[in-house]
Amino acid sequence: MSSIRYYINTVILKLKSYQYRRVYNASKNLKLREKYRVNNQGLYNQYKQQISTFQFIADFISFNHSQTEALYHEHLNNYERSPENPIHQTILALLSFNLYNKDPSTTKLDTFYSHINKLQAIIKTINGNQAFIYPIPDHTYTLEPGWSSAICQALASSAFLRVYYLTQNHTYLQKARSCLDLVLNPENKLLIKGPHSGLWAEEYPSNPPSYVLNGCIFFIIAVIEYEALSGNNIGSDKWIKSLFANMHLFQYKKHLLYDQLHRPFANVLYQKIHRHQMLHLRKLTGFQGFNELIPRH
Repeated sequence: MSSIRYYINTVILKLKSYQYRRVYNASKNLKLREKYRVNNQGLYNQYKQQISTFQFIADFISFNHSQTEALYHEHLNNYERSPENPIHQTILALLSFNLYNKDPSTTKLDTFYSHINKLQAIIKTINGNQAFIYPIPDHTYTLEPGWSSAICQALASSAFLRVYYLTQNHTYLQKARSCLDLVLNPENKLLIKGPHSGLWAEEYPSNPPSYVLNGCIFFIIAVIEYEALSGNNIGSDKWIKSLFANMHLFQYKKHLLYDQLHRPFANVLYQKIHRHQMLHLRKLTGFQGFNELIPRH
């Protein structure tokens, strides 16, 4: 999409978001969310009846090869602009793994391990768990430097799981688990009650909670991936149940909301991310019902 079209689309979505927030509690919207809630509960009931095991999918959020290359170079530029942001190395590690997995070569494998080494170099420890700390503020969610994020922990876990997948070195399985355990420990303020019910993993540990959708889904994906590779149950069913229990608050006709604090519609980029997340969940679980959580355009 050209930058002009992207800008126009973004402006339109912001206007639609503003209009939606004004009528968020209108009767017709309350009825629509209730319809989504009932449908999603039905989907979860189907999931419980059909699914008992997970399959590890090596490709992470499978984009095609050209998309993956473009995203890799985009995030390489992002890293060069703000190397202090820990999420860049997690994304670069996962994208470089995808490039290696699609077309294996020694050079591509070395690139993947280079990003893994850079990721390991910035690990801190909080309450005995591996943590990635943001030394920068976030003004949108009013966070001061020193915060951690469920999305960064999840993506790092997924990256370490792919090292384990290649090497069977249990050190990396332990690292992956430690990244998740940081979020699962309520003391770290990343694990909270969902906006409707169940659990939520906070991408931005704001006050009040922000409930960013894509960050929580990445955490759920990491939990499922860990269970698929390790054979250990760390509560994936509670997380999947929570996703279906809370999705109705994010669904609105052809849109998904980005978060619950500001309630903007997800922009074009995050529309694609949400779609690929649901497709990845479908592949991991074998449950076709995740397709129904993708807005129809």
